[in-house]
Amino acid sequence: MTRPVLRRLAWWALGALVAIAVAGAAYIAVAEPPPPYTRTEVAGLTDRLNHEAAIVSPHFSLGEPTRNAHLEVFKAVEAGQPLTEAQSAEYRQAYQSILRGKQRYLALFDRQLTVVHDHGMAEANNVGGRGIAADHDHHDFSARSNLDSLRGSLARIEDPAVSGVSRILHAVCAYKDLTDIILHMATAPQTKSTPYHEAAELDELERLFARVMRAYKAAQFQPVNSWGYARSLHAALEAYDDLVLHVQGRVDAHLSRGQRVVTGRWLGWQSFGPDLDDATPGPLGRDPHPAEKGS
Repeated sequence: MTRPVLRRLAWWALGALVAIAVAGAAYIAVAEPPPPYTRTEVAGLTDRLNHEAAIVSPHFSLGEPTRNAHLEVFKAVEAGQPLTEAQSAEYRQAYQSILRGKQRYLALFDRQLTVVHDHGMAEANNVGGRGIAADHDHHDFSARSNLDSLRGSLARIEDPAVSGVSRILHAVCAYKDLTDIILHMATAPQTKSTPYHEAAELDELERLFARVMRAYKAAQFQPVNSWGYARSLHAALEAYDDLVLHVQGRVDAHLSRGQRVVTGRWLGWQSFGPDLDDATPGPLGRDPHPAEKGS
């Protein structure tokens, strides 16, 4: 290819980039930002996201061979049927083997995924033994790492000295970390684990996070799909609703209209939100949602 042709192609490419930039700026100038989610909308999304993360993905796309090897208990969980203590122990250990086998793959999507070795071997676990032997993704630690990252992003968004572009990037990161918290904790009640260790509630963000953690961990120590399990799970989902609304309010309060157009909302494609179009809340979803009771 001759030099004049290369020069012409370079100018065409530059012209295309300029045109794209101009079109993008024009769109941002006239587009309306997405409205903030209502509590009812957040509750619906939370239920669907929890079911996708806890049941659909681990049972099928990640762990179908393990599911087939323990088909009776896995199908019972999918149908929302309560398990006995013995069935819960079988299910949780099989389920944990799925996550253990996919740790390297899952870490590609979440840099906060935290793997620990022989954790809490002196503590009673929820399957009739002690500790968690070998390597595993410790959901509590992973979710807390996401919380720390989320807190840092919110601080940057709320810093008047931070530039507009940086504020957008931190808003996107905040929404991704918010999603990753429930992706970690949705699987927690299905796995072998040790008790929750309280942390100091330093601020409102920590207080809301602690409510999520306490409730998910309470479900973790109940037989799967039992009445106590469902009650604790619903408390966890309601607490997560409050966390989402808290983060959404802080992000929206410190972004301009144009910045909100670019950032999108929680679960938007900008923050790598999973596709929930065909997702369901599952048999243990809240119906009606708290904000709809009595309507």
